[in-house]
Order: sequence, then structure tokens, then C-alpha cells
Amino acid sequence: MAKIWELLDQANLLIRIRHFQEAQLILDEILRMEPQNMDAWDAYMRMCSTRGDFEGLKNHIRTIWATRVRDDDYLQAMQRFLLQRVDDRMQSV
Repeated sequence: MAKIWELLDQANLLIRIRHFQEAQLILDEILRMEPQNMDAWDAYMRMCSTRGDFEGLKNHIRTIWATRVRDDDYLQAMQRFLLQRVDDRMQSV
């Protein structure tokens, strides 16, 4: 199995050439292993270009957190931070 950083490199390359569906599959694999991987979430944000995309991403974040991250105050704070970053980026769309 490829290392996380190798998968991230591959996803970022796919994003640069606008192969978003392929990149999403890789990012989902990364987030399955490391649901708090901020580099993967940042890559997801780079694929968003509309408010609807960002709203969908926010729902995806909530789903991942609800199913893969233990209920811990620090982790919940990280989720709030990530959702705030998505909101901030969405404001520029």
C-alpha cells in the first residue's frame, strides 16, 4: 500500500489537471485511514468552486467525523476549525 504522502501527491496532481473524481477516490482512501488529515481536507477544498460544493464538503466532514473520529473535545474542536475554514473559503466564491 502506498504511503499517505504518496497518495496526497497523486491526489494533488489529479486536482491540478482537474481530474476531480479520481482525486476524490484517493482522498477518501486517505481519510478512511486518517480522518483528521488536514492536507487531504485542504485538497478537498481546492476542488470546490461553488457554494453547493462547499456545502457538500461540510456535510462530508460531518459524516466522516460522526463515523470515524472518537468523541473527544480536541477532535471536535478540530472539526469546528475545519468547518470554519470551509466557510471562509466559501465566502470567496
